[in-house]
Amino acid sequence: MKKIILFFILNLMSQHVFADEDVMSFVYEEKESGAELANVRYLVSKLFLRIDDGNLNSDFLLLDRKNKIIYNVNHDDESIMVIRSHKWTEPKFPFAVKEHRKVLDDAPEVAGKKIMDYSKIADNKLCHQLQILPDVYAEELQAFIEYQDVLSGQQTRILHNTPEELHTPCLLVDQVYNAGSYYQIGLPIQEFHSRGYVKRLVDYRRIKVKAEWSILPAGFKRYSISD
Repeated sequence: MKKIILFFILNLMSQHVFADEDVMSFVYEEKESGAELANVRYLVSKLFLRIDDGNLNSDFLLLDRKNKIIYNVNHDDESIMVIRSHKWTEPKFPFAVKEHRKVLDDAPEVAGKKIMDYSKIADNKLCHQLQILPDVYAEELQAFIEYQDVLSGQQTRILHNTPEELHTPCLLVDQVYNAGSYYQIGLPIQEFHSRGYVKRLVDYRRIKVKAEWSILPAGFKRYSISD
């Protein structure tokens, strides 16, 4: 009888540990300045946001949404860079910053919705411009806001490492003090950023992924960037 009970318990544990998980997947074509175009996948659940190339065995970024920590996993040197959340506030800039929003009436509708054009301009320079599908996936996009918040917190801490003459308005607005407020509008389907970074949405759907999608590799060396 004890063997039967033990087998039943182990079976339940096995089903729990190895069960596939239902997550939302967003896939973008992305290109950094000087780099080649690549597909980047974003997997979102209530607890995690994972960014990878579509392969669970490749390098990846993982946001622990509860603890507000980003883990950057590198398999080549078996390391994990840890980026913790730090509170930050946007300073009063010595230059004008403007936001522009416009419904693109002439553009084809997506999922029955009109596309919104959003741009941010600092010191009369275009810092980023996005075309956004409004009022969709608010819960999932909250994970993107949380991710951007942790990134910007880190950027504000290490900003002093960048020579002051390189503190351009767009560097400050687009890369350092960027709260990702555009995610509150909806799902970006196309983006342009001042550093030459562009991305375009190519697929979004709910998918099943194996349980290990959000598990950090055991034994990897962990480190963080000191300020």
